[in-house]
Amino acid sequence: MRLLVLALLGSLAPAASADVPSTLAVGGRLANGGGAVDGLYGLTLQIFDAENGGAAVYSEVFVAVPVADGIFGVTLGTDTPLTAAHFAGPRWLEVTVEADPPLTRAPLSSVPFAMISGGLSCT
Repeated sequence: MRLLVLALLGSLAPAASADVPSTLAVGGRLANGGGAVDGLYGLTLQIFDAENGGAAVYSEVFVAVPVADGIFGVTLGTDTPLTAAHFAGPRWLEVTVEADPPLTRAPLSSVPFAMISGGLSCT
């Protein structure tokens, strides 16, 4: 069964303090042959340094992700915290569902928290 991620949404998880969050919320919609799926699915999410080829700079496996009407959500950084080094330069997110081939990589972009912190001057 080939599953497709039709949409990916990423945002930084809220921080308990002024610290930069070390997690990234990722959501999407899985479909098989145009119809949404339900159930538990194994997902592997990897962050790459290139749109094609390149090296995986981060990887996290989720064994049983609940999917309802095709919608899923996971939080990267729950096993191994994300750091600034994971985002040094352009990055792409790759999702693999179960044993299917990886889906087309999606570029990662800034979110409001990162845009604000990028303009700060620390002394």
